[in-house]
Amino acid sequence: MSLLDVGIVIISMLISFMVIAFIILAFDQLVTAQQGDINDDGQVTITDYTLLRLDLIGAKGLSLNELRRADMNGDGYIDEYDLELIKERLLK
Repeated sequence: MSLLDVGIVIISMLISFMVIAFIILAFDQLVTAQQGDINDDGQVTITDYTLLRLDLIGAKGLSLNELRRADMNGDGYIDEYDLELIKERLLK
């Protein structure tokens, strides 16, 4: 294996590690987003409640990221229980 081949392998590995690090950081941001803050404005408000309510009745679809933030109990399903949990948070 020539020095050039070794260099190409090292650069390829570094690029792979950078891509993996980027994916981990992006996923971490999704996970650490405040549950219930569907519109990602930094707080859980009546707007978030309304967005989820509209999604549940089929009037407006949520994006994948919005759906992740709407899953209040982390069960992987977006349903009336998540809506109730947002309502409880609003009433506190």
